[in-house]
Amino acid sequence: MSESARDLLVRGVAAAKAGDSKEARFFLEWMLRNEPTADQRTEACLWLSDLSQEPSEERRWLEEVLALRPADSRARRKFALLTGDLRPDEVVNPEALPAPTEDTAAPE
Repeated sequence: MSESARDLLVRGVAAAKAGDSKEARFFLEWMLRNEPTADQRTEACLWLSDLSQEPSEERRWLEEVLALRPADSRARRKFALLTGDLRPDEVVNPEALPAPTEDTAAPE
């Protein structure tokens, strides 16, 4: 793993989380020019898709992730939402699932 790419990714993600999209974009795009690993490239592209103001740019970043990792669930979900194949109200938040009831509990 390239240490410089990792450091740039960490800085880019931190800037994105802090709401500084200009700085985040700077570090993430710089990282992509430094021969990152496939995992690093995937993370940077996902963050860049979140930072995108234009749907066409968001689509381009998501397509790059899916070219690297066709089964990446985060990219597939974002892409489906972007293209309209999935509506926001159809997305299930696994952290907000209701507790199992007697009807849905696993048999003993």
